[in-house]
Amino acid sequence: MSSDTTSGDAALDINTAHDLSVQPVTSKPRRKRHAPKVRSGCVTCKQRRIKCDETKPVCKRCAVSDRECAGYQVPKALVFGLVNDKEEQWSFYYFRDRTSAELLTFMDHRFWNTLVIQAGHVRPIVRHALMAIGSWHEAVDHEDYARRRDRQQFALQQYNKAIGCALKADGQGEIDELLLAIILFAFFDNIRGEWATSLTHLQSGRRIMSNANKMARQVESSRSWSSTVQRHVAPIFDSVHQAVACSMPLLSRCLPSDGVALPSKLKSLRDARYHLHEILHTISEKLDDTYENFPWPTSDTKTILEGRQVLCQWHDTFQTYLSQAKRHCLCSGASSTCHFELGMYHIQMQYLFGRLRLECEPFRQETSFDALNHRFEELVRFAELFLQALGRDDAVGAQQCVGFGVDYIGVMSMVALRCRDPRIRREAADVVRRGYAITKHPAHLYVPELCGYLTKLEEMKATVPSPQHCSQIPNTARVHIVSSNLFIWDEANQTYDM
Repeated sequence: MSSDTTSGDAALDINTAHDLSVQPVTSKPRRKRHAPKVRSGCVTCKQRRIKCDETKPVCKRCAVSDRECAGYQVPKALVFGLVNDKEEQWSFYYFRDRTSAELLTFMDHRFWNTLVIQAGHVRPIVRHALMAIGSWHEAVDHEDYARRRDRQQFALQQYNKAIGCALKADGQGEIDELLLAIILFAFFDNIRGEWATSLTHLQSGRRIMSNANKMARQVESSRSWSSTVQRHVAPIFDSVHQAVACSMPLLSRCLPSDGVALPSKLKSLRDARYHLHEILHTISEKLDDTYENFPWPTSDTKTILEGRQVLCQWHDTFQTYLSQAKRHCLCSGASSTCHFELGMYHIQMQYLFGRLRLECEPFRQETSFDALNHRFEELVRFAELFLQALGRDDAVGAQQCVGFGVDYIGVMSMVALRCRDPRIRREAADVVRRGYAITKHPAHLYVPELCGYLTKLEEMKATVPSPQHCSQIPNTARVHIVSSNLFIWDEANQTYDM
């Protein structure tokens, strides 16, 4: 027998083959053919010991096999050679090391660490968007005014670069990155107060997803991309869209509208919420015009009267719907009204908030809220009911059931900050604080802390030692927040930095 081997197999000398019948041969064990180790594949494919196609942000092998792609380990040379511009490097690392850590409560860490940051290393459109968010975050955190302005200008430059990349994007291979960038665009516009632009980005992203999914059903090769979108991108779009939509009624200059056409009958809670938001958007726009056309102390009484009329019309239609609606659902396995109640209380609180703003904001006087303390009390009662329903075992999944996000922190924060009555504002802060035991969201802690601090400052200037009514606190004692950082605790004042 020859001692030579070929490809790991035992080879036989032809001259000794006749001896096999009397001399058994012990062959060497078979071994796999040597292959160089792939160092650039995704973590999941490496663990499975298969070749990765290295599609980013999620490889096609993982998508086709319905596995979660754990992302790519970035080579050190790529990390330090990302871009030549020192300022761009700083902003990217600021987002990676600082901003992403503080955004973990907003979205799952896999979105930031696996999808976004990994894509940012190889896709300019995502990288510039991350730099814009990181630079804007640095501007918010910085104490020096000149540095803040510089960071904001740089953030806008990076934002414009990312938009330029988006306009040039073409081809199905870039759709994943384009959708990730659109989410970042919406997030960037949201944190700088451009809510209407943020919503426009999200609507554009939804159109892209819809068209791409239609194409995926027709083209077999699009299967892996469609799976990636459905598993990773689509849920994120829903989450961001709901966050922006829920905040827009609390803000001015949202969406232009030439009027609101109310239906004679509402079909669902989601339908009721949609039409209420349309009304609140229109009122917000008209209130902005009031500031320009009616200098203080005059006000636009026509806007107030028209707003009352359309809000009352919506409220009557909503009450009719509630009297006829089937409130039970089967989401939690058994028939339950919990999800319906949460959605109902959420909508009613939004309605009352709209009434308060309509009645008070045109006058631009803090004391104008004093005449509507009964509305503030009504809001607190709804928040109590909402909190009771939220604490039930069958409350899980309410957002998916009713079709929109349900919450009460924003409305109760407004009560605690805008209402001047000591008792009502303390009740509102307490309702928010008690919600922490259920949601574990940090906002349930720092919002009451902030409200309590402002209340204490205002009551120090009251006409009596322990004021019990807003009439005992002069209007000149009002405190307005110019800026705040809820991530910095001021030890001297025992409150958050403001």
